[in-house]
Amino acid sequence: MPYIPPDDRENLGLTLKRMPATPAELCYVFYKIAISYAKAHGFQSWDVLSDVDKALSGAAKEFYRRHTAPHEDRKIKENGDVY
Repeated sequence: MPYIPPDDRENLGLTLKRMPATPAELCYVFYKIAISYAKAHGFQSWDVLSDVDKALSGAAKEFYRRHTAPHEDRKIKENGDVY
């Protein structure tokens, strides 16, 4: 996951009228951002399409690494490992 400078983070701040309420809405928001990026950078370019795919995949992996894996580790301690 690329960690960008704080000033760039502020400039990229996204404003939603409301937070997505369902997984489908969350997926829709991700998709719309990805499509907007692809259109702005040459939608027909393989490099752009590949970059969008990598960015979405990288974000998913970072979320798993930072949030899902630690949750699973806590549950293993609480309930015991399956092995």
